[in-house]
Amino acid sequence: MSVSTARSAKAPRSSSICRAASHATSRPSPQDIDESPSGKQETVLVVEDDPDVRAYVVETLMALNYRVREAANGEDALHLLDDPAAVDLLLTDVVMPGMNGRNLAEAAQRRRPGLKCFI
Repeated sequence: MSVSTARSAKAPRSSSICRAASHATSRPSPQDIDESPSGKQETVLVVEDDPDVRAYVVETLMALNYRVREAANGEDALHLLDDPAAVDLLLTDVVMPGMNGRNLAEAAQRRRPGLKCFI
């Protein structure tokens, strides 16, 4: 018998973000950005194997005043984390070829204890 633990997290809700996410092929409008909470130049490492999804997430985060670094897979992300540049949050896909998001988060936190991860 195996035991599984599920965790969920709630991100801040914003109707503009929900609208933008529901139209993943469209770009966020200036009005959507103005209504959304914005960052304070924190750095987010986005890890996503789908280039279109990754580009959309990166563009949206940058428009919300975050600095963004990006990687297409877990191995590339770990190489970026070996660089001493600041990373405040790891935002990763769960299902990716090679290393999955959970394994990436665990490896990332071993390299950078205290790193916040959103899977």
